[in-house]
Amino acid sequence: TGNDPNGANAWTDCSDANASASPSLQLGTGNPPVLNAQNIYTGSVYSMIATNASLGAIIRLRSTNTCSGLSTDGTNCAIDGIGTNQTMNIGSGKFGLDVDSYPVTAVTNATGAFNPNTNYNVTPPNYSMQSAVTSTYGDDVADTNSLPNYKKFGIYTFAAAAALTTPAGIYTNNYSMIATGTF
Repeated sequence: TGNDPNGANAWTDCSDANASASPSLQLGTGNPPVLNAQNIYTGSVYSMIATNASLGAIIRLRSTNTCSGLSTDGTNCAIDGIGTNQTMNIGSGKFGLDVDSYPVTAVTNATGAFNPNTNYNVTPPNYSMQSAVTSTYGDDVADTNSLPNYKKFGIYTFAAAAALTTPAGIYTNNYSMIATGTF
């Protein structure tokens, strides 16, 4: 995962510096960023997948928090994960994700498919963040439609909204994205 692939130097392969950079999102306004109850804050990271696995790959997202949202201690989420395809409302105190395929026009010879899981492929202001992202293997967020592929991109847009009752604190979550080839 990394930065926007449609920039001046579109990704060429998975070794590209933009593709191999570990992204870090800070949602909010100001420095340091702060969530307030009057807004919904979003930020995106991108992925590129290429596999010669005969049945493509499954992409999973796994959280290091034991809860599905944003936490100050890794266990309790005062900003909880939103349910499947739920509307993110201002002041809701929720955290969610939208996964979509990303059309990159600067990349030539791209083949195959990038299919977001319907639980995560929503139309904002709807988002999802399942409790399964905390399971051993994470949650399926996308696949390659049982096809080998080359240079297919995904966009992962995270959203957060604080509630008036959200306690002050520094809220975090760390995710691992795992693509597993299927044969």
